[in-house]
Amino acid sequence: MAQSLLVRTRRFAALLLGLAGAASAARASGTLPQGQVGVAYSYTVTTTPPAAAGTVYGATGLSATGLSIGSSSGSISGTPTTAGVFTGTISLTSGSVTNNFSYSLTIDPVAGTPAITSAASVGGTVGDGSFSYTLAATNTPTSYNVGTLPAGLVVTGTVSSPQITGTPTAAGTFSVSISANNAAGTGAAIALTITIAPSALSPIITSATTGSVALNAAYSYTITASNTPTGFSAVGLPLGITLDPTTGIISGSSSVGGAYTIALTASNASGTGPAVNLTLTVGNVSAISSTTSLSGAVGAAASFQLAATNSPVSFNVSGIPAGLGLNTTSGLISGTPTTSGVFTMTASANNAVGTGPAVSIVVTIANVADSFTLNPVAQTIATGRSVAFSALATGSATATYQWTLNGSPISGATDPILLVSAATSANAGAYACIATDSTGSFSSTAAALTVTTTSNPGFLSNLSARAQIGTGNNILIGGYAIGGTGTKNLLVRGVGPALATFFGSGALATPQLTLLNGGSVIASNTNW
Repeated sequence: MAQSLLVRTRRFAALLLGLAGAASAARASGTLPQGQVGVAYSYTVTTTPPAAAGTVYGATGLSATGLSIGSSSGSISGTPTTAGVFTGTISLTSGSVTNNFSYSLTIDPVAGTPAITSAASVGGTVGDGSFSYTLAATNTPTSYNVGTLPAGLVVTGTVSSPQITGTPTAAGTFSVSISANNAAGTGAAIALTITIAPSALSPIITSATTGSVALNAAYSYTITASNTPTGFSAVGLPLGITLDPTTGIISGSSSVGGAYTIALTASNASGTGPAVNLTLTVGNVSAISSTTSLSGAVGAAASFQLAATNSPVSFNVSGIPAGLGLNTTSGLISGTPTTSGVFTMTASANNAVGTGPAVSIVVTIANVADSFTLNPVAQTIATGRSVAFSALATGSATATYQWTLNGSPISGATDPILLVSAATSANAGAYACIATDSTGSFSSTAAALTVTTTSNPGFLSNLSARAQIGTGNNILIGGYAIGGTGTKNLLVRGVGPALATFFGSGALATPQLTLLNGGSVIASNTNW
């Protein structure tokens, strides 16, 4: 059975990817109550429907905070040691079925600790010695903590004006954690993004980015690059396969099957060029063969079956939308989605040889409003006549409308009903309504309007409608429009008691019919 975690807040209760706890704790959908460094933390995960007896709880990403989850109780507890925003997955396993729920957890630093105020990104170029970045923070920092820097860069300067300087030697995009300390403790870390562009003279790898080899078979691959490289590197090689860093030849044989992502670089006197990934498949591993595009809707039961080549025995999937769970043995993803959006899952399959290559599967979960319950219908009219198209999107989200003709927006046509007056041949074509809500835009089916030219186009001789009529503000109001010139004879008739013959109870015994023109009563009849 698919489960939903529940968040309860002070103002409302709703099924979310959720986590249930104290009324004031949860701050947003999928967000755990925040904590603070050095302050004991306790939070118990609950689900709806309740988790079965014997459910095993697990979580990724908690260890970085200093917290852990009880495998049998679902209680997240401990004393946070590191400030920051942490994300991960909470899993509930019952039998062979695992439900996964994404979460976000904010751990605030100790009050009074420094907060980094310097820019979150900086750029440079391989071989350019003018690189400079100045660190800054609030609350009088006494020192800074800087993660691993790109090759060629170092921390220099004083405590009052620390800098990262140097001459970068390797191209790429690097994420460096920085934080600051003072007497109160260590402040929250931020990720500094350092982008180093390659030198115009550094090597650019040009060799193939995929390869395959059978188990225990000899493999040979040569890294090639522009600008006369003098050295090479390869990170992530399978066991038994090695690199000659001078020639760039990768060779050997491996008895460990799997899909390996190997980071290749080439260098010369001008520096190291950007890394290129080589995907090397060793042995006949299982490869995902099912579709890489899936769709579903919030609140509607969904079921997606993964398939793979070469006799898979289990499946691995991350990034599963909230409300869905994976049967790791069969590869069935099922449940009832609770959150709309576009999600990218990463899936791979395992067999006796190893783990196959990972593929991305895009899952689009539509809001329940992301469909039309009323679509426009095709119509044929004569030149000069008027026609109306109607469309309606329903659901929990509020949608806005935009009508189109042959795919182009019609100016001012933003109501569910579109009236085309005195039609000409220019009005002929395909009409569709685009609805937009918080999850995106979606379209009705298109309806064709055919405009004919004829000396006797015909006319509407009778129009009837039946609806529920009440009293007070619940009266029934109908309207019509008459075009053209001259005098028109119209018969307007309200039917009440006679309806009982066809529909049983509920017909009005003495209805009143009133005809108005611009708010003025021009006729009324209660004589039944």
